[in-house]
Amino acid sequence: MPVYHEKDKMEIFKVLYPLFKREVYDRRDQILKTASLATAFLFLLIFVLSLVKLKGVSFAGVSFPIFLGAILFDLVIGYHLFQHKSRHEKAKRMLIDLEDQMGFFREGVFENEKPFYPQIWKIRGLDPGFIFYPLIHAGIIGVLAYLLM
Repeated sequence: MPVYHEKDKMEIFKVLYPLFKREVYDRRDQILKTASLATAFLFLLIFVLSLVKLKGVSFAGVSFPIFLGAILFDLVIGYHLFQHKSRHEKAKRMLIDLEDQMGFFREGVFENEKPFYPQIWKIRGLDPGFIFYPLIHAGIIGVLAYLLM
């Protein structure tokens, strides 16, 4: 296993850190965009179906396919969000490992004797957004099911 000198470590850090930092932000951005667009689509579907229902059109023959389509759409979006979240977490973990290797979490590495980053930043908790979006979509699909009755 190769042993790297401080200069080599710094060069590796200068290359890898921005790549993983960008990946973390890009994945998070993709999660937000995907969830927002999916939510907008479901609201648009409810709006259009509400207008059609106000005109007196019955959904008797098509309510199940519309509902099933909305469920399948949401499952695909959920899987897509899960993939992005998984990649986001992997990049975040790598970023934390790089920061740890550079001493950002250790006392005495920097001038003021305090760690550059607090230890709590190393802990990756449950992301409430990943639970929030599927719950919102489930609620919207519930409204859609009610509308199709």
